[in-house]
Amino acid sequence: MSEDIEINAIKIGMLHSAEVVNMLAVWLKDHPCTNIVLDPVMVSTSGHRLLDENAIISMTQNLFPLVRVITPNIPEAEVLLGQKIQQQEDIAIAAKKLANKYHTSVWLKAGHLHADVLVDICYDVETKKIYELPGVRIRTKNTHGTGCTLSSALASMLAKGLSLEDSARKAKEYMNQAIRHGADFEIGLGQGPVHHFWNLWSENKQD
Repeated sequence: MSEDIEINAIKIGMLHSAEVVNMLAVWLKDHPCTNIVLDPVMVSTSGHRLLDENAIISMTQNLFPLVRVITPNIPEAEVLLGQKIQQQEDIAIAAKKLANKYHTSVWLKAGHLHADVLVDICYDVETKKIYELPGVRIRTKNTHGTGCTLSSALASMLAKGLSLEDSARKAKEYMNQAIRHGADFEIGLGQGPVHHFWNLWSENKQD
């Protein structure tokens, strides 16, 4: 496909093993892309490790140098840094440490904190600037896939040629609204999805 269609952005999600990570790294080196967003899916919402140590090492060594932004949540950032992140004030410090350690921009998500107002931090390694991305906690069980959705939205905005700051702010607003509009869904007994098409469905046009 890359020989036929120009790729403006790539979003990378969960990777199964070190072997998969290494194969992807080889492909990316042969098919360079400026806007690569990596969601380092390593820890589940319930706290279970999803990647073994070899896969994590391979990801940090072979993929991180190729990407523009990583989007860890707090448990994943703790694994990458080897330290705890316990309060809002820790997030900006941790994001900057991650950016300097891995030489890539970092969007560190605050959703695992327990406050009602949560502020994600995006540290732009290209400009050395910190962007605060606030959101109000919405009490709902429909939060399945929020990390995947957010990183995909960021990649989509970058593909349009927007700056990292503008892309992050637009992606955050999209995510906030997707959670809000999907908050009352009743789909099965588990965690439901966010409303990915909130700005397209006719019943939401009045909001």
